[in-house]
Amino acid sequence: MTGCDVLKTGLNRIAASLEARRSAVLELWRDAVTADPTLDSTSEWSIRQFDDHFPDVLDALIRSLRDWPDPSTAAGSDEQALAVLHARARWLQGYSLRGVVREWGHFNAVVVDQMQSCPLEDGAPQREIHRAASAVWAQLLNEQQTLSALEYHNLERAEAQTRATELTRVLEQIRGFTSGRGRLLEGIVATMRNDLQLVMTSTALSTDAMAWDQAYELRKLSEDGLRGLEQALKSMVTLAELEAGQEVREVTSFDAGSALELLCEGLRHVVAQEGAELTWRGPESFVVEGDPERVRRLTRHLVLCALQTPGDGGIAVRWSFDPASSPRWQVEVERALVPAPETSVPAVGLALAVSTEAAQEIEGRASAGRQHALQNGEIAAAEDDGIDLLIAKQLCSILSASLELEAQGERVRYRATLPLAYSTPAAHS
Repeated sequence: MTGCDVLKTGLNRIAASLEARRSAVLELWRDAVTADPTLDSTSEWSIRQFDDHFPDVLDALIRSLRDWPDPSTAAGSDEQALAVLHARARWLQGYSLRGVVREWGHFNAVVVDQMQSCPLEDGAPQREIHRAASAVWAQLLNEQQTLSALEYHNLERAEAQTRATELTRVLEQIRGFTSGRGRLLEGIVATMRNDLQLVMTSTALSTDAMAWDQAYELRKLSEDGLRGLEQALKSMVTLAELEAGQEVREVTSFDAGSALELLCEGLRHVVAQEGAELTWRGPESFVVEGDPERVRRLTRHLVLCALQTPGDGGIAVRWSFDPASSPRWQVEVERALVPAPETSVPAVGLALAVSTEAAQEIEGRASAGRQHALQNGEIAAAEDDGIDLLIAKQLCSILSASLELEAQGERVRYRATLPLAYSTPAAHS
């Protein structure tokens, strides 16, 4: 038997051991991640959400060990797809890039320990076999971590692009407000000059209401413009404070059903002013542990997202929970859409759509086709709902909640999934 054959036999033995202990390896990794105090959001996930694509990565390692020294090209492309999907799912679930890297670190430690402890045949060159196995794993791990980090970076760039778009929109509001105000002032000055000439050449003062009408229009323009600018700037400040980590979760027991009922009552007139109707449905009373103020803010921003989405129907808010089947509860905001192929989509909205479909694949749910529908103009999305989506995404990170964006038919749905209780007091990574 040649040296290559000896190594291949040893690597096959390690692959067989990992395959036989697949469930145990994943359980050890889950325990390590759960024990990490910086990764608190995982404690409320389902096993399928927790595992994400890690079982597939372990399978890819087993294949690579068996295929040594010539892993298949097809397997390599599959592994690249795994890394991208993993980054999208974790971003959707509220992970930071630091959290993604730490999670990979725990997985690496468990896999290396399991490979090193695998019993080999007597007389086999254990050091050489373990070195070869480590090289195979190091190559796979490096590719997975690099691609995950790159995709996460792309998702964060989508957030940054949306922020830049929102700031540009605010600047355009300021320019438009200043330009309109200037034109009105020019008109008022011209009218007053004409009135003054009339007074100087006439014995009777003719009352001309035009200047007063223009003055009223100027005041109204100023008030509306300043109100819009104030709200836009407040939203940008709120987002900046959230991203700077200036807010933390404040957990207490509260009646989520009652809180959302009161919120919807208060939002009804806001929605009505835009010509839409707000309806809501859910348990009138159910107590959860959470941050009531930030839950209300999250729901409010999701309603604003739906309100800014071109639609011909009302907005429906729903909340539900089933403690017997899941330790989490949900808030959904839905609206019927109007087809509008020319409507642009905020970068963060498309990123959420892509990541939602990745998460649905993980959980075995049929993809809602939101990404395809957005890209092909089959449904519309708001051009200026980016700031509210960004704020909602940041609030979800604080609340250890996931945020999904999907469509069914011609309806858009924003869904936040929150824990019924928290095992740790607060974190915002």
